[in-house]
Amino acid sequence: MKGLASLRYAPKPLLALLIAALLSPILYTLVLSNTGGESGGSHGFVYPDQLPGGYRVAAAVTGAQAANMSAGIHWNPGRVRSEIRDAAIIVYEDGTRLWLAYTGDNACSLVNRMAEKIAAHEQELPYSKPFKHTINGTTMYFTVKQLPNGVQQLHVFWCKDGIVAWAEIGAAGSTPQNLARLLSTLVNSINYSG
Repeated sequence: MKGLASLRYAPKPLLALLIAALLSPILYTLVLSNTGGESGGSHGFVYPDQLPGGYRVAAAVTGAQAANMSAGIHWNPGRVRSEIRDAAIIVYEDGTRLWLAYTGDNACSLVNRMAEKIAAHEQELPYSKPFKHTINGTTMYFTVKQLPNGVQQLHVFWCKDGIVAWAEIGAAGSTPQNLARLLSTLVNSINYSG
């Protein structure tokens, strides 16, 4: 688990990057094309072995340990844990960290509720109020986390096919074009075959 804690990347200036990425026509072109690449898997999850830019999986935690870790970062861990049927946390060499939870039919309800709670408690949390953006038919929420050292980090979360996905963006999403490729890769590659 040491690998999970030691990998961290926080791009600067994040808000400008995010706005540029969402307004860039390149985003729409890139997201509509599947970037391909091999997919790996752990437990019942399928996810990319490699991100755009060649960043490979550096560490992964799965099953009950990942579910407990995922629940543990929420205000009501017991309730969150009861919703998770399977989980995986994948860390890539660039610092991108992917949190996946299979919850079944209520995944989108959970994601929407999470966005509402973050917005309602923005003053108490290190996250900015999330905003929605639909990419290739998938509604994604974007938020910026203020880290203790003053660095900002982009986080994106969404639901798809029973999966709640949360990505802490690393170097693979460091430019608008790279962010578009990264999000396209994640949305098109992640699924659950439990």
